[in-house]
Amino acid sequence: MTLVAIASWDAANATVSLAIDWDSIGLLRQRASVIAPHIPGFNRHDRSRVLRQEDVQGRITLTVPAHEGWFLIIK
Repeated sequence: MTLVAIASWDAANATVSLAIDWDSIGLLRQRASVIAPHIPGFNRHDRSRVLRQEDVQGRITLTVPAHEGWFLIIK
């Protein structure tokens, strides 16, 4: 399992594209999941979210709200 923290201090929302090196973190890409857990006051959605919508290069793109961030669990 790997914890990733992403934050933005920009005044506008930022689009981030994550390229995960699955071999380096010891996970099989086909079996892995990327989860944004519900954390009151930080991950501001109302429930945990699974993020696995990869583009053709295998990157996961998400929006980081202005002056906020995400904790992501990769397992």
